[in-house]
Amino acid sequence: MSGLYAPESIAVIGASREPDKIGSVVLANILASGYSGRIFAVNPHADIIQGVDVYASVTRIPHPVSMAVVAVPARFVLEVLEECVMKGVKHAVVITAGFAETGEQGEQKELEIAALVKRSGIKITGPNCLGFINTEVPVDATFSQTSAHPGNIAYVSQSGAMGTSFLDWAQKNEIGLSHFVSVGNKVSVNENDLLREFGANPKVKTLLFYLEDFVNGQEFVYEARRITNDKPVVILKPGKSKGAQHAMASHTGSIAGDERIIDAALEDAGCIRVDTIEALFNITKLIAWQPLPKGNRVAVITNAGGVGIQTVDDLEAQGLHVIPFAEKLQKKLEVILPEEASTANPVDLLGDALAERYRQVLDIVIRDRSVDAVLVVLTPQRVTQSLLTAKYVNEIADAHNKPVVASFLGGESIRQAVDFLDREQIPQFSFPNDAAVVLGELVKWSTRVKEAKRKKPKLYMPAKVNKTLEAAAVGGTVPLAAAQDLFRSYDISLLESTVFESKKSLLAEKDNLPYPMVLKLVHPKLIHKTEFKAVRLGIKNELELENNARELDDIAKSQGWNGHAFELQPFVEDKLEIIIGVKKDMPVLKEYNGQTFVHNAGFGHVLLFGAGGIYTELYQDVALQLLPVTKKEALALISNTKIGSMISGYRGKRYDLEGVADVLTAVSKLIKFNTNITQLDINPLFVTRDKVYAADIKVFI
Repeated sequence: MSGLYAPESIAVIGASREPDKIGSVVLANILASGYSGRIFAVNPHADIIQGVDVYASVTRIPHPVSMAVVAVPARFVLEVLEECVMKGVKHAVVITAGFAETGEQGEQKELEIAALVKRSGIKITGPNCLGFINTEVPVDATFSQTSAHPGNIAYVSQSGAMGTSFLDWAQKNEIGLSHFVSVGNKVSVNENDLLREFGANPKVKTLLFYLEDFVNGQEFVYEARRITNDKPVVILKPGKSKGAQHAMASHTGSIAGDERIIDAALEDAGCIRVDTIEALFNITKLIAWQPLPKGNRVAVITNAGGVGIQTVDDLEAQGLHVIPFAEKLQKKLEVILPEEASTANPVDLLGDALAERYRQVLDIVIRDRSVDAVLVVLTPQRVTQSLLTAKYVNEIADAHNKPVVASFLGGESIRQAVDFLDREQIPQFSFPNDAAVVLGELVKWSTRVKEAKRKKPKLYMPAKVNKTLEAAAVGGTVPLAAAQDLFRSYDISLLESTVFESKKSLLAEKDNLPYPMVLKLVHPKLIHKTEFKAVRLGIKNELELENNARELDDIAKSQGWNGHAFELQPFVEDKLEIIIGVKKDMPVLKEYNGQTFVHNAGFGHVLLFGAGGIYTELYQDVALQLLPVTKKEALALISNTKIGSMISGYRGKRYDLEGVADVLTAVSKLIKFNTNITQLDINPLFVTRDKVYAADIKVFI
């Protein structure tokens, strides 16, 4: 047995003679788990604890120690870990809390541990963690009251409380785990290490994560894409409901909030993201108990027509198809059903349906090749045989390699049936919409797997800094002329543009202009032009130009924008306005004792596409994708938006779809060689029938 959590020997540092102390609970759990390796206890004030030899220090142990489990007060942890390094311990699991989660002083203690990791190479799980379980070894090195049954699911939790709750629930539902790891503050071992660890383990079939942050998002996506074609990776990441993000420096920044970036990243990685604890538990039941769906065609069997109709809405909302059955299948059902029953899909068995009617219909429907999964819905009527129906559902599900899930609605009258379904490992949901969510997520995953089988894992982009941009930037904003030159160097077409350094030089050309025109105010501090009425459209003659130039000049002076300029462009009619943007998910750095530690490396650059113009934030018709992107991926990104449908040819009117995709891939290439760009904004990009033009651009470093 090998791996991070298969130690040949374990020292419990902080084991105590007091049975309720955490170190004692950990030691008791290791002993109770049947661990066959050497076990040592470390405590300077005891000789024997729970029948295990005790040593005053880990350095006094006369045998090799491959892992230490540390449960001492926070003020002693660094000293203990230094002794572990001296002893040659390769991996320490630090149970102790009182570090970064407690504030600034605790964070300093944690950075001291990070510095030790950096100079010694010791691996550390935690601090502030529950420990780990490996049912393959077996070993339970946690202070949890509940352990785990053997199975093929690995569960990683950043929260100890979420860990104990899941362990208790899994035991009640007889769901086996191969591993459970509580990662805590992730000073060393993190989710990326465990993706590699469990992705390479053939006995692990599914990975579940509860994560509150990502240590290195780009690496996570890369590692996840290596395994999600073969194993579902399910993520519960809280934080979607937090308050509004800080105002960002461009439209792209305000739309591409942190949670949208995480959504895009996890989808790109092929992961399944769930939003609630209930959804995590529900999807675990389906993965553990049933075969995965091979397609999105769902059959619904119910004894309540109204509930059946609502169930169809729930399923369709999750991208599943509830298609009426073929005539041949319906004729089979007509033979056994009353004339008043519906033989389409959903199948309405009517309120007087007994268990035998459910059995006959399910047995016919599940055999049909047009059905990928079956949802059995039951409502309690006076004649309903809920328990016998549950027994038939279990019997038929066991005989076929298709997922069967149930939603028995009600209370006390269906309790025995629900308990039976749970015991027999038929996923039972309190409401059909919960079943729809779980089935939908697994079908989306299997669909992505089919599409991704031909893809290689996406490598994240190495840093390539453009020093010229840095030199040209003013307060982080790249001047318009430098930004235009950058765009032209990557063959991104710009709308014809002339910049005048003063109102006087602009008006000197007023008699030579091809009206109608568009006039814009230009200044590095002017980000959202429409907020200051700094864009004037459809200027038809010299007089209108004079009036608008004077008004824009007054606006600039009132804001103290010295050195402002004026940009003049032709007025383009019959066009669509879209936004293309890039936001860099920035790393979070921590400083300690002259050293810099990466607390969170971010997901890198994210590409945004959507409806543009002045209503960008209002419409929120956008889609995101991690960079880099291929032409095929760019076309898929466009198709994920409503504006993309218009570009492709809504009601017969087509626009330059290929040109838009080319701009997206050009922007991807631009970022690849200019990774110090933190945000890029093309808003709007004008799209006509045969051309695309970047009308307004901003670049930030």
